[in-house]
Amino acid sequence: MSSGLADDRPDKSDRLFQETVRDLPLEANERWTVFIFGMVVGALFVAGVFVEYEPRRLSALVFVLAWIPLLVLHELGHAIAARLVGWRVCQVVIGMGRTIGHARILGIDVELKSLPTEGFMVPAPRNLQGVRWKDAFVSFAGPGVEIALVVLALVVVGWEKLTTPTDDVALVILQASCLSAAVGIVLCLVPHGGSDGQRILRCWSRPREYYVDLMRQPVLLESQRLARAGKHEERVALLEPAVQASADGFALTMELVQALAMTHRFREARALYRDLAERYAKKHDLEEQVRGQTSPFLVLIHLAIQDDEASRELDALARALHERDPTNAEATALWGAVQATVHDLPTGIRTIESSYPLCLDAHDRRRATALHAFAELRVGTRERARQLIAPLAKMRAHDWFVDWVSREVEGKPAG
Repeated sequence: MSSGLADDRPDKSDRLFQETVRDLPLEANERWTVFIFGMVVGALFVAGVFVEYEPRRLSALVFVLAWIPLLVLHELGHAIAARLVGWRVCQVVIGMGRTIGHARILGIDVELKSLPTEGFMVPAPRNLQGVRWKDAFVSFAGPGVEIALVVLALVVVGWEKLTTPTDDVALVILQASCLSAAVGIVLCLVPHGGSDGQRILRCWSRPREYYVDLMRQPVLLESQRLARAGKHEERVALLEPAVQASADGFALTMELVQALAMTHRFREARALYRDLAERYAKKHDLEEQVRGQTSPFLVLIHLAIQDDEASRELDALARALHERDPTNAEATALWGAVQATVHDLPTGIRTIESSYPLCLDAHDRRRATALHAFAELRVGTRERARQLIAPLAKMRAHDWFVDWVSREVEGKPAG
């Protein structure tokens, strides 16, 4: 039913060098696909319920409709448990997809997404005392609420009535709701992906740094709020003292790197990023260092700086990234941008265009298009760059490179 707690998909240290894009907008063809699929499913539900109607036919409809209030109760269980153990509750998100509603309830940011199929709660421990036991308790509390509801129904109604087909409408609703809760319990407690069960198992072996990062969630969320508002200078001012006060805060430091990039302080961003990669490598292994030094982020920073040091490293970094995964859309587009700006424009543009069929989602398509616009801009074809970047500039996707290229094309200062 729910991924439970937001920061369990996966560890922040595992995704340190992966840039995230929030609230990705659907492409036009994707919107039509979702709309048509929804209409077909809705029509099938209506036909199934009302053609030769009988009460038991309501079961499938109730099963789906019950999922939403059960999801709310599930996340409420996580939130109450977090408060009981003294943790902050920074945010509760109901659903997935684009944000359609936002409110602040009892000091907690609550977001409602377009597809209410799952949700998560963002906690923040106040200290590390007993943090693993508290983590396990908070993780179990979500499915625990649903278990309590099913047990209560069994006690009040009894096993026989709850499992016997009936034409009593009230009992049909209760049966379908309990079945929906039972499915949610299984999905949450079976260890997989970012499930509550997976989190309970992993909380005993997590590194200390994971919980240190978790304590900084309020600062990270405020930074993300400022990013959505385009207030990147304020973002830097918020993050710099927090990073100085926390020497081993990977997620916090990476957030500052991104904020520095958004304000065109690229050399500071590069220096901080390299320091972060070096510290990360010491805590892990050489492969992680190689991954960090040939990451898309560092290549993008070099493209933005275009100084002698960047030019010396750019070709080797982009080539290594592309050779490591030639089917990766972003790596291919990056290599094309480097070819276009360092070597030969037509060859680079062809390489970038070859990345489009490799794109798996809106993020890949947006980044490839932004790199195409960047290449055109660097060789002086500003009008072509403007044509490419114009559709992307309307999307509030919080991708620092897309935003920066948009500003460069329009000749605007950093925000």
